[in-house]
Amino acid sequence: MSQTTSTNVTISDVAKRAGVSQSTVSRVLNKHPRISPQTSKRVNRIVEKLGYDAEAIKRKAQARASRKKSQTINIETLLCPLPEQSDMMALPHFSKIIEGIESHLATIDHAVNHISTWTVKESDTHPKNKRIVDQLHKADGIIMMGNPSRELITMVHQINPKFVLLGPCDMDLKINTVTSDEIHGGQMAAKYFIDMGFTDIGHLIGSKNVRTWQENKHGAKIQTDMMLGEGHFHCRYAKNTDTPEVARAFEQWILSGECPKAVILPYVESFLAIELVLSRHQLKCPQDISLIAFGDFRMESYHIKPTILKTHPYLTGHKGSERLLQLILDKTICQDPHRVIIPMEILEGNSVLSRQQDGSG
Repeated sequence: MSQTTSTNVTISDVAKRAGVSQSTVSRVLNKHPRISPQTSKRVNRIVEKLGYDAEAIKRKAQARASRKKSQTINIETLLCPLPEQSDMMALPHFSKIIEGIESHLATIDHAVNHISTWTVKESDTHPKNKRIVDQLHKADGIIMMGNPSRELITMVHQINPKFVLLGPCDMDLKINTVTSDEIHGGQMAAKYFIDMGFTDIGHLIGSKNVRTWQENKHGAKIQTDMMLGEGHFHCRYAKNTDTPEVARAFEQWILSGECPKAVILPYVESFLAIELVLSRHQLKCPQDISLIAFGDFRMESYHIKPTILKTHPYLTGHKGSERLLQLILDKTICQDPHRVIIPMEILEGNSVLSRQQDGSG
């Protein structure tokens, strides 16, 4: 009498008892014509004796795969460039944020991150953006980064409250955010220059439309006005965030004769282009103009090692995905908006010359 069928018996068990390979067992079960009657009879006898049920095992594997699929955590990361930005990811800052997001998601089984880019010039009813909206509705959670409008932030939050914005936003928006301390970063840059003896501080900004840089500027102006009084802070804007435009705005500032001897740059990747502008006008950093830049790493451009305000984009992405997974997976966690502010730090290079040493300001 045969035993009750079992899904605990494997094809390997059958092969060992029958003295054949697993592939031979598989051929017998599939009634392969090239298997001898003797082998087929022996294998079938062992299958019956052990209670091996290939179909039951197959159904169990399919059910396991189905459960795994249903447990997949779908994350939608929405990039929000400025209208004039062709590729947000061209700036290493944003690619570092993505690295941080995906490094944390990799610690969770079945977490999948899908990256989409919102087309700012089109409405949310445009076919491309409409597809993205459909994806947002299906996502378990959403991460947003870049320069989204207040209206877009509100719309996405209404689609799914399990949502984290990586970057600054209006304080009255009740959403989860992770951002660098942009205002304090601007204050730190201005204070560093003033402590070095500079009496006029310049701030070059890549675009008026970037909220992060506006907060940097706000902080730098507050600190300059507080320490030196009004009239000592000066600002210039580039047409857009691209490095050639930032360098062009800097060159126009030099040609105007109004460029201060201490300038804060929007991002460290522009440093080499700025140095080339200085060289064209027989100027040097830091002897003629001292520079500080916001960024995540120091670029070794010629002999100059930039002094930077370290912004930690990788940590921003990591903290953002960490918070989002808490909202998705932990039912006991407080769902109230949670703001994470990551402090900046100054890493000194040799791009700033103390005016206290040479007696000029």
